[in-house]
Amino acid sequence: MRLPFILKCSAASLLVASFAYPALQGFVTAQDRLFQMELWKRVGQGRLAEIFGTAYLQRDINARRLAYRGPAAEDFASYAPDAQQILKAFTQGVNVEIARRTAPDGPGFPLDFSSPVSRPDHGSPRIA
Repeated sequence: MRLPFILKCSAASLLVASFAYPALQGFVTAQDRLFQMELWKRVGQGRLAEIFGTAYLQRDINARRLAYRGPAAEDFASYAPDAQQILKAFTQGVNVEIARRTAPDGPGFPLDFSSPVSRPDHGSPRIA
């Protein structure tokens, strides 16, 4: 297992960086938790049966029935003023990690993503 790390940084600077640079936070989080993030996204979207088969079909049906898919602008209007900007930057960091893994000379995905169906797609702030 490899651990992401930042050299020559005080604890205070690291805390500031993680809040001031959500793209960095998204990138580092995706390095370590990309499969978990993909699973939780699929739970919310009702898409687990794509990976795990028909045993999850009823769960997906229920998730899709209960999911709210209203206008994103209304959602973001109820959040903090900078929430959309933060989510967009975090998502860009996640997408950079996905692009790094899928580059021709990139390391590829870990074994968790052995099925092509389970591969993550690029996200958007709406998904985050």
